[in-house]
Amino acid sequence: EDFPFTDAFHVAYKNLRLRRTESASQLWVVERPFKNYGELLSYLKNYDPREDEPRSTYEITDEYRKIFQEYQELLDETTLYAGEFYLTLFTYLDIHIGLQMVARLARQNPDALDELISKYAQVARKHVEAWSNTGIKIFVSHDDIAWRDGLFFPVEWYRKHVAQWWKYIWEPITDKNIKLIYVSDGDYRNLMEDLIKIGVDGFHIEWDPRFSRKNVENLMKKYGGDKIFLLHPNYEVLSRGSNSEVEEEARWFISLSRNYPSIFFSGTPPGNPKNEEMFLKIWFSERHERNHT
Repeated sequence: EDFPFTDAFHVAYKNLRLRRTESASQLWVVERPFKNYGELLSYLKNYDPREDEPRSTYEITDEYRKIFQEYQELLDETTLYAGEFYLTLFTYLDIHIGLQMVARLARQNPDALDELISKYAQVARKHVEAWSNTGIKIFVSHDDIAWRDGLFFPVEWYRKHVAQWWKYIWEPITDKNIKLIYVSDGDYRNLMEDLIKIGVDGFHIEWDPRFSRKNVENLMKKYGGDKIFLLHPNYEVLSRGSNSEVEEEARWFISLSRNYPSIFFSGTPPGNPKNEEMFLKIWFSERHERNHT
């Protein structure tokens, strides 16, 4: 009952012991069915994530279509409801076997890791195909692949072991020209070109990389002309900035969105509530003015 109403968490969490703190938005893994690397290798010989998603694409589609229609009718013209899949591929690996074990498999037993990736990709594609049949116009695919300072693995590793499976998972979306938005924590700029080549139409940049204005402006100059971007204001300014710094950040953000119409405001990072309120007042006020000019 604690799982999100759409996604494959029941697959990722299978056989794991979980906990939740009062402030956590996700369940935390506290115990897996293997205690060391040798046990992991034995576990993988008998483990197939496809067995944990016995539903057909048709059955999943029926569930997702009901959710989409319910929310789109509720929201009406206020917003466009997007399909979303959190456990696209790498985040599933992180949850089910843990990042340290993923790294060790990648070094010592890459064939075993490749086999697990290929099996789970079939589960993920089933869910993505289900979303593609619901009538959505936008699909958000989440897959955490980076820290604040860069990718978990070298770019070449993702290109060799993951990119082909992302393409396979997203084909039902890209084949129907549904807009595909990719989101990950951290700084994944080094993989953006590869993601675009396999069909990504835009990016949600989380607040945690804490990009400078120069970083953001360079990103917009390179991709902002024809790619969608969901952006957050600066973390330090919203957390500790003075009134004048918050005002300046809001007006810079608005100026950026005027130069690149495909920019969307993606909410404020956790910070000072007074600064958040000030930023939002300026954003909505000037955004309103912009929409009537």
